[in-house]
Amino acid sequence: MEKADVNNLSASLDDAGNVLVLVPASRGCERWAPLCVQCHLDMVCVKRKGVRHNFATDAIGLVRKGKRLYADGTSLGADNGIGVAAMLAIMSDRGLKHGPLELLFTADEEVGFGGIKGFDFSRLKSRRVINLDSESENIVYVGCAGGGQAEGVLPCRFSTLRAVESNKACCLSVSNLAGGHSGDDIHRGRGNAIKLLARILLSLPPSSFHLLSMQGGEAANAIPRDASARLILGHGSDFKTVSDAVAREAAAIAKEYGLRKPKLRICFVRVRRLPAERVASSLSEFKLLRVLSALPNGVLAVDPNAESLVVQTSNNVGLLRFDGRQACITSMFRSSVMPEMDAVARSMEALFALAGGRMTVGNVFPAWPPKYDFGLLRNVKQIHLETLGVMPDVQTMHAGLECALLAQSLPSAKIVSFGPTMCNVHSPDEYVETASVKRFWRLLKAILAAS
Repeated sequence: MEKADVNNLSASLDDAGNVLVLVPASRGCERWAPLCVQCHLDMVCVKRKGVRHNFATDAIGLVRKGKRLYADGTSLGADNGIGVAAMLAIMSDRGLKHGPLELLFTADEEVGFGGIKGFDFSRLKSRRVINLDSESENIVYVGCAGGGQAEGVLPCRFSTLRAVESNKACCLSVSNLAGGHSGDDIHRGRGNAIKLLARILLSLPPSSFHLLSMQGGEAANAIPRDASARLILGHGSDFKTVSDAVAREAAAIAKEYGLRKPKLRICFVRVRRLPAERVASSLSEFKLLRVLSALPNGVLAVDPNAESLVVQTSNNVGLLRFDGRQACITSMFRSSVMPEMDAVARSMEALFALAGGRMTVGNVFPAWPPKYDFGLLRNVKQIHLETLGVMPDVQTMHAGLECALLAQSLPSAKIVSFGPTMCNVHSPDEYVETASVKRFWRLLKAILAAS
């Protein structure tokens, strides 16, 4: 809002946190049809284990490595900070050529499109939209998957252990996985720390431990990098026997993930003596670990009509919190085929019901059905070729885009999405290729000048 005031532009903030800025046409372009440029204001906030950073108050520390820009131990926020920066630059650059512009900054995109769902689309005059929330240079997106968030809860019966021996308290952790975006990176076969932790615990000898707590993941739409469990060894169990069992399963897992970078870490260590604790009953522990094991995760279906591998349906088990009283498990499911997406949600709901729990679905957003031949797309492709010397590919993406809500609310609107190259978003390894940002800005200016 302050940026708009400084540049004498009309701006408004709605109850959902969205900001709409109106930029008058440059001289000679007043009769052009209005164009909407759109991005989102929020980011996925994740950090490396041990990094101290308060996302609510601390600035993102930037680290430049060659031609890449990273953050210092946290996610970078190039998703969608690059789009925000480009639109702020449009507001400030009086030398740009363009018709009437409607700059739409939306809120809460990463947690179910909350901002754009609350936007009053009657305020938009534009029927052409450029979304700046894509992450691959030389690709123009014209479709995306729909998705939703599943919140599963398992109640837990507990018992109290007293006078726990100091050598019986242990911690099992899975860490240093690659993580990533639960849509864009789901096909890359990256390990899920929550699923691997449950796998290791299920491999241990029966009654060899009591479960005190489990936790893993930082966001539903990020592949979990880290997960851990606190245990008390069972009566008659010793640390070496359980440690050897952990090591055997860890060795098997390492053959699957150990050659990938960053290198997977699986640690089983003693911890300080614990006071009297509430631990999960044997039945509750049994149910929790088997639900975690059985929950679908990763690519569930590919598009049978595509010539190459195109993910159609997936699920990401993204968050786990278990404190001995109840377990909360959050997943994010996606599909470009809505009935198939609904079927995945029902199957997870059935699994929780069988275990005596419950599951609710929220933050659902629709798919964006692709169109491959319309005027805006043809113009963008031609300008891309003339400006950057490359004819872009036209694709759909498995991640969600607010374009789906725009298309649903404005059926006559023509929409495209593009952006610079960024990798490993929604993780502390997120980076943006700086040279691609320059080309992205050149392309955006050329499109505005021709539209």
